[in-house]
Amino acid sequence: MKERTISMFAFTKAYAMDGWRLGYVAADAALLEPLLKITANEVTHVNTFIQYGALAAVTGPGDVLAGMVARDRERRDLVVARLNQMPGVVCPNVEGTIYAFPDISGTGPTDQDCADRLLEETGVVVEAGSFYGAAGAGRLRVCFGSAELPRLTEAMDRMQAFFNRL
Repeated sequence: MKERTISMFAFTKAYAMDGWRLGYVAADAALLEPLLKITANEVTHVNTFIQYGALAAVTGPGDVLAGMVARDRERRDLVVARLNQMPGVVCPNVEGTIYAFPDISGTGPTDQDCADRLLEETGVVVEAGSFYGAAGAGRLRVCFGSAELPRLTEAMDRMQAFFNRL
């Protein structure tokens, strides 16, 4: 399968370089030329500071990355545990992302209605799972990657109160 496999990687998630639009691809040499024809205008001309940032990310000390992983794990554990305490909400454990995707179909409202009401009634922003296709219906996308623990705890408290009222 090597000659038919294309692997794409982004610095966005691996090194918290959101918005920097930098990554790399590994593929058989025969696949690279057609790939470059398709993407040349979208993936070339990366700013110098982004290139230096990527170099520092891959050559720098691993303790920075380990600290980021530990913080994400702590946030994930808080969010998943709290979501599973909310009536009608079921959230599987999350691996490899900064988003929880809880099933809220047992709460009553649709995912879009629930997302709208959470924003309007509590000030907590989540996305309706149906935005990601039919398989996401009845789910919410809850980001836990950027908020500090006190703010994340407050958001979970607000969501808890909201689901308790349903």
